[in-house]
Amino acid sequence: MTDGMIVLLGVLIYFAILIGIGAFSYRMSYRTPEDFFIARRGIGTFALFIGVYATNMTAFFMMGIPGAAYHNGVGMYGWVAAPVALFTPLCFYLIGYPCWILGKRYGYMTQPELFGARWNSRAVSMAFFVLLTFYMIPYLVLGVIGGGVTFESMTDGLVPYWAGALLVLAVVFAYVLLGGLRGTAWANVFQGVLFLIFLIIAFFWISEAMGGLSSLTARLAAEKPQLLARDEIPAFDPKLWFSFMLVAPLASVMFPHVFIRLLASRDHRSIRAASTLYPLALIIGWVPVVMIGAWGALAFPGLEGQASDAIMPMMITRYLPDALIVLGVAAIFATVMSSLDAQILALSTLFARDFLGAWRRGAQMAGNRQILWGRLFVVLIAALTYGLALLQPASILRISEYAFTGFVQLLPVVLAALYWPRATKQGALAAMAGGTLVLFLLPGGPFPVLPRSWLFGFMPIIPCLVVTIVLLVAVSLLTRAQPPPWPWDFRLILRGRRLTEH
Repeated sequence: MTDGMIVLLGVLIYFAILIGIGAFSYRMSYRTPEDFFIARRGIGTFALFIGVYATNMTAFFMMGIPGAAYHNGVGMYGWVAAPVALFTPLCFYLIGYPCWILGKRYGYMTQPELFGARWNSRAVSMAFFVLLTFYMIPYLVLGVIGGGVTFESMTDGLVPYWAGALLVLAVVFAYVLLGGLRGTAWANVFQGVLFLIFLIIAFFWISEAMGGLSSLTARLAAEKPQLLARDEIPAFDPKLWFSFMLVAPLASVMFPHVFIRLLASRDHRSIRAASTLYPLALIIGWVPVVMIGAWGALAFPGLEGQASDAIMPMMITRYLPDALIVLGVAAIFATVMSSLDAQILALSTLFARDFLGAWRRGAQMAGNRQILWGRLFVVLIAALTYGLALLQPASILRISEYAFTGFVQLLPVVLAALYWPRATKQGALAAMAGGTLVLFLLPGGPFPVLPRSWLFGFMPIIPCLVVTIVLLVAVSLLTRAQPPPWPWDFRLILRGRRLTEH
């Protein structure tokens, strides 16, 4: 049996386990929207922590970051991991915790539901739905590309890119639509533990196979000194560094799949534990992917552009024994699919609860019809995602940067909804429209008509946030305030007081 066949057999076994988890979850389900979409708000501490961690460790993590470290070196660790470990738990506390309280009290399941209710505005709800869906699609494409590249690379071409991408999407589609959030959460626990264990093993095994950590550091200093330097790498320009410090950590809590997972937590202790454990797991997990990517420049010199996205599978195939190669392939698919499944389910939830809730009275539909419509929407999105993934429009890192920026420019509206009673729906709508327009028109957007000089050396997130905040504040001050409909003042969180949960 060839190496490609061994890998394929191992992957098919891994896929069968995931579908089995989905089928078991289906038998345990209550067939209600709250059970299918948010697991009856019963996600415990460990499942929440691993679930949030696994859903954030995407193809960006296992494919994009090693590919970027291949070109930019070990500084990629501080470029992303450090700010994410610092700011993401803070966002979980300032946004996730109060939104969890509101969701538990009033039955909210999504951002459009919650923030539309804040201003009693269908327009705000629909704006959130449209923008979250639009920015989620590039993120989905990222996952499908990662699955296709992995299949093609690690089966020595036995499974071509188009077939691998399709198979990954089909398997995710199957277990998500069977198990809903409960099945997805259990699958994510399995996937998260799998790739954390593998990364630790791979880090030490590959380093020993290449001569040891000391030898590898000496070789990098001699053969690729730029990978150990900061000043020679364009990506580490202070303005770009500052920009990305905002993009990666602030996007996390805005991802619909993470936000919904936080709303589904069992209690506030689960959120607090996830906020504490998440940065620790992230710090551990990022060391192997960055270092293996940098070592790949020694093992496979000369890769250019998108070709470096496959450096992790290439290193695994060259330096690990057959048994660990199979485990490595499963680990890469775990990072790809643990995000893809949560994203697909989030889009299903958004459509059933928010789009139909606004235009078809979906919130009052029978439970089985909400679930059915959510599933049908996922089919449409899956087809669109697959078509875009076949085009491979850009590197995984570039796709993720654009999608992350779209989510982050919505953050000021969310913070204003929770902490600024003077904010108005007109201000929120103007902010979302203005920030989105700027992102569309700047370089890297779909209609890049503005010159690169408008960035002033920063990434697009900076001008987008400036426009969003200015419009939010200015328009809110010029229009009539709509006080929050909730009986709590969430500014108390800033003073160290925990809000009641009942």
